[in-house]
Amino acid sequence: MRNAVSTHLKSEQLLARPQGLRLLGCVGNIRKLDIKKLSSTLVGLAVFGLGSHAQAEMLSTEAMLSTYVKPAAKVAAPVATTNNIDSPDVIHLRAAIRRYQRLVDAGGWPSVKRGRTLRPGDRHERIAQFRQRLVVTNDYREDEPVADETLYDPQLHRAVRRFQLRHGLRADGIVGKSTVAAMNETASEKLRRLRLNLQRYRTLPRHAGQHVVVNIPEYRMRLLDDRAEVLQMNVVVGKSRFPTPEISDKIDYIVLNPYWNLPRTIAVREVLPKLKADPNYLQEQQMEVLQGSKVLDPSAMSWQDFNENQFPVRLRQRPGPTNALGSMKFIFPNPHNVYLHDTPSQWAFNKSKRALSHGCIRLADPSALAQALVDGNSRVDPSKLEEITSSGNRKVVSLKKSVPVDIVYLTAKADASMVWFFRDLYRRDAPDAALAQTLLADTASPLINDTGFALYETSADSI
Repeated sequence: MRNAVSTHLKSEQLLARPQGLRLLGCVGNIRKLDIKKLSSTLVGLAVFGLGSHAQAEMLSTEAMLSTYVKPAAKVAAPVATTNNIDSPDVIHLRAAIRRYQRLVDAGGWPSVKRGRTLRPGDRHERIAQFRQRLVVTNDYREDEPVADETLYDPQLHRAVRRFQLRHGLRADGIVGKSTVAAMNETASEKLRRLRLNLQRYRTLPRHAGQHVVVNIPEYRMRLLDDRAEVLQMNVVVGKSRFPTPEISDKIDYIVLNPYWNLPRTIAVREVLPKLKADPNYLQEQQMEVLQGSKVLDPSAMSWQDFNENQFPVRLRQRPGPTNALGSMKFIFPNPHNVYLHDTPSQWAFNKSKRALSHGCIRLADPSALAQALVDGNSRVDPSKLEEITSSGNRKVVSLKKSVPVDIVYLTAKADASMVWFFRDLYRRDAPDAALAQTLLADTASPLINDTGFALYETSADSI
């Protein structure tokens, strides 16, 4: 195994970590810091809005993949700050940038040949290439004993799943086109993406108290209290044709058993053709026809004469088990008319790629979010929510204090143990020459500043 990676030992040596903790460096533009205060801030913090709940060396792969909704462990409240420069997100991303810069300087990593899909137990000459590639980014431990370089053994399976997990892929250990493509993305490209996302992190709003963060490319929603993670769950976001917008707003109220007022584009382009083919379609889908506030008889409409330019009515779906919004929606009034909501299509949360909606955000467990937001912040008792939804009656649950919600687009993040990359769903990471120069200048300063103070980082991590 050591011979197999000898040509890339320089990269690995540069990234070698002693046992315990090591000094890594401090944000370049922070000049004076109280070490005790900073240490107390960092210990136990969940990364702002997007921190990983998995410590790579302490949890099994199964544990990291176990649930769609996972309450986070309680952590100590952080020291309040007025900007994102000292946030854990920025600190960890800056550390990742320095490590990737060293990787780039050392020549990056070996490429992996494309070929047939490989699974655990297979034998192939490309298996050795997987090990070489994964050693460089610490997904595979170099000191793992290898009896057969061509065998896809359990140790490599664990490493591949780890790599897939932190690249937003289905963590099944099957090495197909998507996994090979992620392995072959160059160190320079990943470094560019880290710099780009550092800029995005630094401009995110900061909130005290309870707030919701949805990261579109990660397909993930988190509820936080200051920086402490309270709840997280999988989400479905907009397709590339109907991208979910980036928004910072406030959730004012929750609608239980909502009507779904179909957007005109959906009514005309998707429902009308089905309605023309099947006059009973509206009835089967529990939909109503309205003109203003008046409910019309659908059988009296000349649907064959309707088209995109001639559609003088609107459609809405009644509350119920087939309603596209499920049992509830979370409203934060915005010009895009998007919101968080339930869905009867629970199958979607089993997919690794979940850009499936028309722009709104579907939640894997909206009831958990509703109870957390309502608790102590509404006249409605959280224990009554299930009873109300079961009744089928529409009800608006107002929040005494609006809860901030940030819908963000972050394709890379870092914590104390791993660096994570996500698919650029809407192609917003495309290189831009002017922006590239700005990012390079912004992140070129060393992490150890002129005070000599440095930040601690755990020794076992994946990059």
